[in-house]
Amino acid sequence: FTTLNFMQPEIEEKIIKNKLGKISKKVDQDIKNIVRLANLIRNSFQASDISIIMSPRTSIIWAQNITIFGDTELAFKLTFFNKCDENDKKIINEFYQRCFGRELI
Repeated sequence: FTTLNFMQPEIEEKIIKNKLGKISKKVDQDIKNIVRLANLIRNSFQASDISIIMSPRTSIIWAQNITIFGDTELAFKLTFFNKCDENDKKIINEFYQRCFGRELI
């Protein structure tokens, strides 16, 4: 068997920033929280607490949508959250609150 782990958070942040190009300070902080949330979701998936995983590609798309919509929460819902199972949404909402300091509405 071979195990493929996710990349280090710092590396994932750099990749997202490189994909976006020039970013504002707010988006820079959002990227740190995006990666933090993605890792919480990945750890929860590995522990079989939730049934969906957040890929690095999803993190990139979320960050791109933040620059398009100017709204972190809306971008998250459109990119990932709306695809989740109702049971998963409760846990992911808690993770979102930990990372961004507010609940999803």
